[in-house]
Amino acid sequence: MTILNKEPNATSNLLNRIISRLMINIFHKIKAILKNLLLEEKYPDVRNSSINAMRLNGVTMESENDSNSKTYYINNWIAEIEKNEIKKSGLIAFASENINLNKSSIKNCLDHLLNANNNGAKRSSCSYKLGKFISGKYKSDYEKWFTEESFSIEISGINSERLLEIAETLCLEFKQELVLVKDYKRDKIYLVKQSKIA
Repeated sequence: MTILNKEPNATSNLLNRIISRLMINIFHKIKAILKNLLLEEKYPDVRNSSINAMRLNGVTMESENDSNSKTYYINNWIAEIEKNEIKKSGLIAFASENINLNKSSIKNCLDHLLNANNNGAKRSSCSYKLGKFISGKYKSDYEKWFTEESFSIEISGINSERLLEIAETLCLEFKQELVLVKDYKRDKIYLVKQSKIA
């Protein structure tokens, strides 16, 4: 009789654990969906507007557009094999009228921002590339031009949210009205202002 009482309890405990794990998984999936929805509301893809989509026609934003660009690795500890495994996150471009930006100040700011990305970890697998990565011309609704002369930054090893936070911070630090951001992971293009969408 005692054995029969234990079996339903064991089954009940197992069932409770399975239900708990399912609920946790469902919660995390809902949280991720809500996070994506909020991100898309704050940063709508520029290409969602038919006018902007036409303006962007023929424009490419890729680091391969500048063969003279230089890559910087955070903490410089990364082995050569690991350098090739860092996934590209996205690209941030300044308007072309800002061609005299202080590259050294931008580099120092990026070093600080990407080191802060570690959340206290001793090592990071982040990197960034500086150069001119736009091919073609795009005029934003705010009368800002992004062209082959636009100074750009390609960042690797961070998530989409962090990419947009860095874009906002660069706007603030370097007194930019807005920057153009291409998110490789989500395949979206945004206009980003200081702490809000353009």
